[in-house]
Amino acid sequence: MIQGTNDASNAFRGTGKNSKELFAEAASIKDNMTIGGWFLGAFIGLVIGLKLISSSIEWQRTEYQAERADCFACGRCFKYCPREHVRIKKLKQGIS
Repeated sequence: MIQGTNDASNAFRGTGKNSKELFAEAASIKDNMTIGGWFLGAFIGLVIGLKLISSSIEWQRTEYQAERADCFACGRCFKYCPREHVRIKKLKQGIS
């Protein structure tokens, strides 16, 4: 058997409440943590779900974009490139 007091018994006596009040307070805190845990889990699930959805959607591009890995930046691969406009202009001037 324990003789004297220890830290846990000193903390219990320091609150000035009886054991029923302390157990009720602990149950209330536990319930709040459970509810908070559900909200946190739902929020994290929502964030992950939205991130997965946004990464799986293929967005439609209105402008042409060259692939960075395969592009040599020659400007001849599409008509919207300013370099292609210059090249076509030079060809037309040279022909006429």
